[in-house]
Amino acid sequence: MKIILFFCDKIYNKHDMKSKEYLLTVFYALLVLTFWSVPVSAKPIQVLLLSGANNHDWRSTTPCLERLCEHYPDIRVTVTNCPDTLNTEMLKGKDVIVSNWNTFSENTFMWSKESWQALEQFVRNGGGFVTVHAGSCSNYDWDFFLQLTGGRWGKDTHHGAIEDFEVKVAKEHPITKGITSFQFRDELWESVEWSKGVEVLCTARASSGVDEPVAVAKQMDRGRSFFLVLGHDAEIMQQPMFEKLLIRGIRWTAGKKIK
Repeated sequence: MKIILFFCDKIYNKHDMKSKEYLLTVFYALLVLTFWSVPVSAKPIQVLLLSGANNHDWRSTTPCLERLCEHYPDIRVTVTNCPDTLNTEMLKGKDVIVSNWNTFSENTFMWSKESWQALEQFVRNGGGFVTVHAGSCSNYDWDFFLQLTGGRWGKDTHHGAIEDFEVKVAKEHPITKGITSFQFRDELWESVEWSKGVEVLCTARASSGVDEPVAVAKQMDRGRSFFLVLGHDAEIMQQPMFEKLLIRGIRWTAGKKIK
């Protein structure tokens, strides 16, 4: 801008009135172009984090998830400890819901029909839904919830002790782009109850020899969902690849470009 002003001043003082008017027009045009070329900060992704109950230690994992998201200026998190009161008003202005909440195995605190309708409408209209570990283990009497999360702990699901295993990328996808196989320490869920239509993004080989999905994605009308099965506790969540997959999952379900 200083360079533009310098040259305009030099040229302006050497020309007649008509030429000066022309130069002023050029100057203002350049000024407008310069203004519009300044990058405008994108609107942050507004995340509603469901918490307040879980058969895992949500009192440590929820703050951990918040901290991971706070590393990124394009993500803003609001936490609710009463997701069973979810309604249309709570979802206004939100882009993505992240579930770290369940009522397993009692399946108490049932959601009302109003909450069901609000969530389904949110997703079908373009909202994102991200499930972390056991965050899908609720609403067992609501078929849409299983379709949304993509999977949950079923009657045959089980896991062994926390151990090291290799995670392999099963499919090229915006969430996994550029990621190669990596080592991870966690419990590995086996025989998960999956819904139809999920895209398996990452797998890990179980002791049975079966490649078990540990990250899946799904398109839901105009909305998107991502289920990250990894993440048993806060210590496990602090592994770099958990953070990368989580943040990419949030961005993808929000319809944003993966950085």
